[in-house]
Amino acid sequence: MEIFEDKAYPACGRSGCGAEKERNTAEDMLKSYIAFDLETTGLSPETNEIIEIGALKVQDGKVQERFMEFIMPSEPISARITEITGITNEMVADARRREEVIPAFLDFCGNEVLVGHNIIFDYSFMKNQAELLGLSFEKQGIDTLKISRALLAGLPSRSLQNHSSLRCALQNCSQT
Repeated sequence: MEIFEDKAYPACGRSGCGAEKERNTAEDMLKSYIAFDLETTGLSPETNEIIEIGALKVQDGKVQERFMEFIMPSEPISARITEITGITNEMVADARRREEVIPAFLDFCGNEVLVGHNIIFDYSFMKNQAELLGLSFEKQGIDTLKISRALLAGLPSRSLQNHSSLRCALQNCSQT
């Protein structure tokens, strides 16, 4: 994953880019993007599962499409995860399995740039789940956590949860 954090967010994400790529600034990239957030059963992409995907397809500053879906995990959701995410076993009881949801989400994303808060966490889960299904997931991304650290340096926390009461994945991605 290529995460953009340089001043102008060049497409190549590092110094020494060709002039052609340097014109692709964050402003250009953000004309069309996917803001997304996941909820998971834990912190490890290798041993835990995605239980909710929320995403907004944004074009020219307007939400064009939404993707919000629960995923039925292979094991019951723990009380601790329910406390953190607000997602209960009842909420995922009739959800589709990852074998159906992950490919649908990848189709939704197309070739768009991903935007998310601490995006590497969500990206690592999605990449792992896609690979388990034999699918590729290689995207460019912009991490709003890194941006918030620069812009909100004086605050004790840049967590979305500390700046809003919204908790579900789709609500979180609409904040990015």
